[in-house]
Amino acid sequence: MKSDNLEGGCLCGNIRFECTVGPSLVSYCHCRMCRKATGGPFSVMANFPRDSVTWSGEPRTRRSSPFATRGFCEHCGTPLCFQYDDSDHVSISVGAFDEPGHLRPIQHGGIESKLHWVSIDSELPTERCDDDPDYRRLVEETHWSPPFDSKPS
Repeated sequence: MKSDNLEGGCLCGNIRFECTVGPSLVSYCHCRMCRKATGGPFSVMANFPRDSVTWSGEPRTRRSSPFATRGFCEHCGTPLCFQYDDSDHVSISVGAFDEPGHLRPIQHGGIESKLHWVSIDSELPTERCDDDPDYRRLVEETHWSPPFDSKPS
Protein backbone atom coordinates (compact mmCIF):
# COMPACT_ATOMS: atom_id res chain seq x y z
CA MET A 1 0.00 0.00 0.00
CA LYS A 2 1.15 3.54 -0.76
CA SER A 3 2.25 5.59 2.22
CA ASP A 4 0.72 8.85 0.88
CA ASN A 5 -2.82 7.45 1.15
CA LEU A 6 -4.88 6.90 4.29
CA GLU A 7 -4.32 3.37 5.53
CA GLY A 8 -5.51 1.24 8.40
CA GLY A 9 -6.64 -2.15 9.52
CA CYS A 10 -7.94 -4.33 12.28
CA LEU A 11 -6.27 -5.07 15.62
CA CYS A 12 -4.82 -8.45 14.58
CA GLY A 13 -3.65 -7.26 11.14
CA ASN A 14 -5.71 -9.80 9.20
CA ILE A 15 -7.54 -7.00 7.34
CA ARG A 16 -5.93 -3.86 5.91
CA PHE A 17 -7.40 -1.06 3.83
CA GLU A 18 -6.24 1.93 1.83
CA CYS A 19 -8.24 5.04 0.88
CA THR A 20 -6.97 6.83 -2.23
CA VAL A 21 -8.94 10.05 -1.62
CA GLY A 22 -9.74 12.06 1.47
CA PRO A 23 -13.03 11.60 3.31
CA SER A 24 -16.16 13.49 2.29
CA LEU A 25 -17.25 13.66 5.94
CA VAL A 26 -15.89 12.71 9.36
CA SER A 27 -18.55 12.59 12.06
CA TYR A 28 -19.29 11.52 15.59
CA CYS A 29 -22.34 9.27 15.62
CA HIS A 30 -24.29 8.98 18.85
CA CYS A 31 -27.09 6.76 17.56
CA ARG A 32 -27.87 3.71 19.65
CA MET A 33 -26.96 1.33 16.81
CA CYS A 34 -23.44 2.76 16.48
CA ARG A 35 -22.98 2.66 20.23
CA LYS A 36 -23.98 -1.00 20.34
CA ALA A 37 -21.89 -1.88 17.26
CA THR A 38 -18.71 -0.30 18.64
CA GLY A 39 -19.21 -0.85 22.37
CA GLY A 40 -18.46 2.83 22.98
CA PRO A 41 -20.49 5.90 23.96
CA PHE A 42 -20.37 7.02 20.29
CA SER A 43 -18.61 6.09 17.07
CA VAL A 44 -16.40 8.23 14.87
CA MET A 45 -16.74 7.42 11.18
CA ALA A 46 -15.12 8.77 7.99
CA ASN A 47 -17.04 8.53 4.70
CA PHE A 48 -15.29 7.59 1.45
CA PRO A 49 -16.44 6.70 -2.06
CA ARG A 50 -16.61 2.87 -2.14
CA ASP A 51 -14.41 2.70 -5.24
CA SER A 52 -11.63 4.66 -3.48
CA VAL A 53 -11.17 1.99 -0.77
CA THR A 54 -9.08 -1.12 -1.39
CA TRP A 55 -9.24 -3.98 1.11
CA SER A 56 -6.55 -6.61 1.78
CA GLY A 57 -8.60 -9.31 3.43
CA GLU A 58 -12.38 -9.00 3.37
CA PRO A 59 -14.31 -7.75 6.37
CA ARG A 60 -17.04 -10.12 7.47
CA THR A 61 -20.39 -8.37 7.30
CA ARG A 62 -23.63 -8.53 9.21
CA ARG A 63 -26.92 -6.88 8.41
CA SER A 64 -27.57 -4.20 11.05
CA SER A 65 -30.82 -2.94 9.52
CA PRO A 66 -32.95 -3.79 6.48
CA PHE A 67 -30.85 -1.39 4.38
CA ALA A 68 -27.30 -1.44 5.79
CA THR A 69 -24.44 -3.73 6.80
CA ARG A 70 -21.50 -3.40 9.16
CA GLY A 71 -18.10 -4.92 8.48
CA PHE A 72 -15.72 -6.34 11.07
CA CYS A 73 -12.72 -8.65 11.38
CA GLU A 74 -13.95 -12.16 12.09
CA HIS A 75 -10.67 -12.97 13.88
CA CYS A 76 -10.27 -10.09 16.35
CA GLY A 77 -13.71 -8.45 16.19
CA THR A 78 -12.54 -4.95 15.22
CA PRO A 79 -15.51 -2.93 13.88
CA LEU A 80 -14.34 -1.60 10.50
CA CYS A 81 -17.13 -0.13 8.40
CA PHE A 82 -20.76 0.71 7.80
CA GLN A 83 -22.47 0.70 4.39
CA TYR A 84 -25.95 1.58 3.18
CA ASP A 85 -26.96 -0.94 0.50
CA ASP A 86 -27.77 1.67 -2.14
CA SER A 87 -24.92 4.11 -1.42
CA ASP A 88 -21.72 4.71 -3.35
CA HIS A 89 -19.99 5.48 -0.04
CA VAL A 90 -18.61 3.46 2.85
CA SER A 91 -18.06 4.78 6.37
CA ILE A 92 -14.86 3.52 7.98
CA SER A 93 -14.18 3.55 11.74
CA VAL A 94 -11.68 6.32 12.40
CA GLY A 95 -10.05 4.28 15.17
CA ALA A 96 -9.06 1.64 12.60
CA PHE A 97 -6.79 4.06 10.70
CA ASP A 98 -3.05 3.92 11.31
CA GLU A 99 -3.01 7.70 11.84
CA PRO A 100 -6.52 8.64 13.01
CA GLY A 101 -5.40 12.11 14.14
CA HIS A 102 -5.66 13.29 10.53
CA LEU A 103 -9.42 12.58 10.52
CA ARG A 104 -11.05 15.23 12.70
CA PRO A 105 -14.87 15.14 13.03
CA ILE A 106 -16.80 18.14 11.71
CA GLN A 107 -20.28 17.27 13.05
CA HIS A 108 -22.30 15.20 15.52
CA GLY A 109 -24.91 12.82 14.11
CA GLY A 110 -27.60 10.82 15.87
CA ILE A 111 -27.86 13.38 18.66
CA GLU A 112 -31.31 12.16 19.64
CA SER A 113 -29.47 9.30 21.37
CA LYS A 114 -26.47 11.24 22.71
CA LEU A 115 -25.60 10.29 26.29
CA HIS A 116 -26.04 13.26 28.63
CA TRP A 117 -22.51 12.97 30.04
CA VAL A 118 -20.73 13.10 26.67
CA SER A 119 -19.12 16.50 26.25
CA ILE A 120 -16.83 16.68 23.25
CA ASP A 121 -16.53 19.23 20.43
CA SER A 122 -19.81 20.83 21.53
CA GLU A 123 -19.33 23.70 19.06
CA LEU A 124 -19.78 21.39 16.07
CA PRO A 125 -23.08 21.28 14.14
CA THR A 126 -25.52 18.52 15.05
CA GLU A 127 -27.95 16.34 13.13
CA ARG A 128 -30.68 13.92 14.14
CA CYS A 129 -30.92 10.63 12.24
CA ASP A 130 -34.50 11.41 11.32
CA ASP A 131 -33.45 14.79 9.83
CA ASP A 132 -31.75 12.94 6.96
CA PRO A 133 -34.32 12.57 4.15
CA ASP A 134 -32.56 9.52 2.67
CA TYR A 135 -32.57 7.79 6.04
CA ARG A 136 -36.25 8.65 6.59
CA ARG A 137 -37.07 7.25 3.13
CA LEU A 138 -35.29 3.96 3.88
CA VAL A 139 -37.04 3.61 7.23
CA GLU A 140 -40.44 4.27 5.62
CA GLU A 141 -39.81 1.90 2.68
CA THR A 142 -38.82 -0.99 4.94
CA HIS A 143 -41.25 -0.22 7.78
CA TRP A 144 -38.29 -0.58 10.13
CA SER A 145 -38.52 0.68 13.69
CA PRO A 146 -35.09 2.21 14.36
CA PRO A 147 -33.68 2.32 17.89
CA PHE A 148 -33.26 6.14 17.94
CA ASP A 149 -33.62 7.00 21.58
CA SER A 150 -31.29 5.76 24.24
CA LYS A 151 -32.56 4.27 27.44
CA PRO A 152 -32.50 6.75 30.35
CA SER A 153 -28.95 7.27 31.51
